[in-house]
Amino acid sequence: MMPRGWFVIVVATVAGCHGPSVSVTTPAPMPSAAPTSTDLPVVTPTRIEPPLASLPSLDAKTADPAKLFAADAKGFRGLTDGSCVLLAAQHSPVANVLDRENAMPVVTVTSKKQPCPNGASDQLLRDARFLAAVEARNSYAADALERFYQLADAEGRTELLTMGLKSFDELRSEAAKYRGVGLPVPDEDDLTRQRSKLLGDVETAEAAIKLLNAELQARLGLSVRGDERLWPTGPFTISATPVDAEAAVQVALEQRADLRLLRRLYHGLSAETLPAVRQQMQSYNGLAGIPPVPGVMRRQAERVTAELRAAAESEVELRREQLFALTADREKLAAAEVRAAAVQMASAARRVALAKGRAEGWQTKVEKAKKDDKAFDRLPLELEWYKARADVVQEVMAWHRWSAKLRAAQGAFGWAAAGDLPENSAAGRN
Repeated sequence: MMPRGWFVIVVATVAGCHGPSVSVTTPAPMPSAAPTSTDLPVVTPTRIEPPLASLPSLDAKTADPAKLFAADAKGFRGLTDGSCVLLAAQHSPVANVLDRENAMPVVTVTSKKQPCPNGASDQLLRDARFLAAVEARNSYAADALERFYQLADAEGRTELLTMGLKSFDELRSEAAKYRGVGLPVPDEDDLTRQRSKLLGDVETAEAAIKLLNAELQARLGLSVRGDERLWPTGPFTISATPVDAEAAVQVALEQRADLRLLRRLYHGLSAETLPAVRQQMQSYNGLAGIPPVPGVMRRQAERVTAELRAAAESEVELRREQLFALTADREKLAAAEVRAAAVQMASAARRVALAKGRAEGWQTKVEKAKKDDKAFDRLPLELEWYKARADVVQEVMAWHRWSAKLRAAQGAFGWAAAGDLPENSAAGRN
């Protein structure tokens, strides 16, 4: 057997024969034992702040935003919230594994006396896997949609930040003119510090956009070229009408796949399906679903004692009680999630209205300053107007994020790419 690391050595050797040599860095050896608290040295606290002279420099006074923030993207791919949900739901790894499991053929076990397929237990497991896959798709799509609206928020506010930076540079130019004739204006160093802060805000937003693009593309299974970015598209309007929370709760109780799964197990429970129910109970907690006695399936009844038959019947009732209690708890949690999202949506709608009022107020002042044709008075107002509009974008996207959380709490996204129910399934019944 070749020693560990032989592959790297062989590759390096071949590369050395046919091309540039490959530098192989040998990793530092792992310590034989991790240090204990007494092994750590006793030290006197020192300053953590790094010396400024050792850090990279950027002249905020002359830095060109067009070069600093030149978009790496050479093109954009439009993405709607609906496409985001569908793509994410279709690319849920857990859901796809479960669906492939259900695609496996049914194996019928026969004996000399008679065929004895465990049809009810197998069908129950297939229904359970199907509904678990729907729930996995719902969760995966909800996470993707959260990033979608975060990306829309970041792109919208970055655009306004960039516009504000342009107005700020115009303000600096006007200030220089006023300063040249001896009029009182803000100090140049003060304006440079403000510009540095604006540049930092745009840089933070640009980095967030790149990160969200990478995460979203991975979740949606997209093979977008490295020089392309996703661009959220849609009207992005909101509804000021409050959500009927109790009606939304009823939809969640009827639609959520995790609740349908528990009800399917409850109604499908019998001595024959007991092994399948045990298996599913263990998915909720590894210590649940452990059989008290071996071999309690109905087809074994002729070979077990009366005590074992009684134990099986008792276990069926116990499992039924467990499923009933588990379903009741899940229903309460689901209702709480929906009601919380409805409260947050109503709050976000009010914040949108307030932010809109502020933006409209600044817009009125900007338009008046334009009529007066006084650039030095207009430009500070424009800066405030851009900030107010960025606040509107932030609050609107917050509303959409809570709207998405409400729909996720209702289990709506999972059914978007669920496909057909398994054959002969009762999974769709409450």
